[in-house]
Amino acid sequence: MSQSTGSTIDGHAQRGPTSPGQPQPNPVRVHGERADGWLRDSAISGFFATFALSVVLVAAYGAARAIGEETGNQIQRWAWNLAHNPVVQSTEDRITLAIALNLAAGIGFALIYGRFFEPRVHYRPMTEGMLFSLIPFLLSITVFFPIMDGGFLGVDIDAGPLPILGNLIVHLVYGAVLGWMYGLPLDSGIDDSPLDRAANEGAERGAALGVTLGAIVGAVVGLAVSPTLDDLTNTLLVVVIGAASGGAVGLLVGSLMGMGELGDEEEWSEA
Repeated sequence: MSQSTGSTIDGHAQRGPTSPGQPQPNPVRVHGERADGWLRDSAISGFFATFALSVVLVAAYGAARAIGEETGNQIQRWAWNLAHNPVVQSTEDRITLAIALNLAAGIGFALIYGRFFEPRVHYRPMTEGMLFSLIPFLLSITVFFPIMDGGFLGVDIDAGPLPILGNLIVHLVYGAVLGWMYGLPLDSGIDDSPLDRAANEGAERGAALGVTLGAIVGAVVGLAVSPTLDDLTNTLLVVVIGAASGGAVGLLVGSLMGMGELGDEEEWSEA
């Protein structure tokens, strides 16, 4: 979500001249440079990318449970093992911790993307995001799976190629959403005065903190109320929805509080 009033090339904002009398735009993202706003944009993009990954993951888990049969044909046995293995069991036993870690990892990788990867790669935004997603994908199948007793590359899950294929798909979805959202140009319409820059920075910090804390609180609340919704849906879906709702509220509140802190400082400076 780059801030730009200039043109775009391959989805990336480029510096361009403004008409006389128009306010000067905030600095925009240019390859090879770290853009102002990268922290906020990375956190917001990472949150929505992680949410998209979680939705696809829940859908894939539901499909595996629906298709899988322990004594069926090869595909059915693979699907059954994909839905009944130590990795899934560990996640279900510690669902709050799993959601929190998933969110933290998603936003953490998004910060790495915005700070180091995106300024140095020259492709369209979604392509950049999908290329970047191969990093957490490889870490997942070579580090996460063994830690969770799934074996190197998920071989101990005994689900054929499904663990690797499914893991690749959900990470590509994460990367596509991350790159697409981070590449969205936003016309700020404000000048580049010290006050505006300070307000923008305050909103960035507040948004990044708010979306993270809000999502965690939302996940905990979702877990707490999920027993009352057993007849409607499963616990994992309630927790995901709670995290998404909490993150959205935290994003708004954090941004407003970040700008409010600037207003308080201004009042003190004028007194």
